[in-house]
Amino acid sequence: MLNPTLSKNRSGKYEIRYSETQPDGSNRTRTKSTGTTSVQEAQIVLGEFILQEKQTAAALDRPKIKHVAAQYIDAATVRGVSDGQLRGAQVVSAYFGEWTPDEITPEIFLQFRAFRGVSDSSLRRDLSVLGTVFTFGVKHRIWKRGDIPYIDMPPAGAPKDIWLNETQEAEFLDLAMKNSDGLPRLSRVSRFVAIGLDTGARKTAIHELTWDRVDLASGTIDFRVPGRAVTNKRRVPVPVSDRLRPVLQRAYSERTTSHVLDHVGNIRKAYATWQKGQGAAYSWVTPHVMRHTAATLMLRAGVSIWDVAGVLGDTPETVTKVYAHHAPDRLNNAVNRRV
Repeated sequence: MLNPTLSKNRSGKYEIRYSETQPDGSNRTRTKSTGTTSVQEAQIVLGEFILQEKQTAAALDRPKIKHVAAQYIDAATVRGVSDGQLRGAQVVSAYFGEWTPDEITPEIFLQFRAFRGVSDSSLRRDLSVLGTVFTFGVKHRIWKRGDIPYIDMPPAGAPKDIWLNETQEAEFLDLAMKNSDGLPRLSRVSRFVAIGLDTGARKTAIHELTWDRVDLASGTIDFRVPGRAVTNKRRVPVPVSDRLRPVLQRAYSERTTSHVLDHVGNIRKAYATWQKGQGAAYSWVTPHVMRHTAATLMLRAGVSIWDVAGVLGDTPETVTKVYAHHAPDRLNNAVNRRV
């Protein structure tokens, strides 16, 4: 909108005349009636018109949540993002996408809670991702910090204490290795389960693992991706266990790509198909349960919290909070320690 002015039309009423820029760059004159013959009243209408146009222009200049969420997803995908984070970003983008942050009210958050109809922990995950998108927008100067609404988070639930005991873990691994029976090469499921149970690595880290970061001579697997920034879900080098070594040696001899799982594609479908074929016995064992299992069995075997934290890439505080109750012997040793 350019140069709005007042002028009288043929009926004697004032109208607002202004120029509007066209897609081809040319200007076109527009008019809008004030509906009054009084110059004072017409000036009031003109002032309101100018204010409204400025607000509209400002709103158009502020990127919507869906646009910034898309940028966040692209950036997160480059550095590695979990399936949960990706799904959460897609959920909040779909629901909040047409708004800008300053338009989000407490009522909209309440409506989102009702719309999702999920547990507090799932809702908390979704809103945490929304908060991360907001932070991303502020960090990259897309939005102003003052435009970001307060997010009233649901209470954090207790960590799920689901894991395979020693007998179950051995049986589960055996079932996964039998998935390769009759095949010329180890299946992706066999490799995935063997690595997951013996390293406690997250699914995405195993997906992205390449052979140049597996050193069978020194016996280490480095889950860190060169050049990628360190995030809260830290990846660390992990020793190759005696049980895992022959699996990796065979997989290496059969390699056809640079990735340990053959390619970087998500293993969710292949894992779910195999798991369904095993019946109900282990239908509850998700990739994250394998991580819980690795940590729990290490502690039950007497491995220190510090060493478990080193393998998982977690802090000792996190390991203590989530897993310490699986290592009661360390407390017995503490109270029975006498000079």
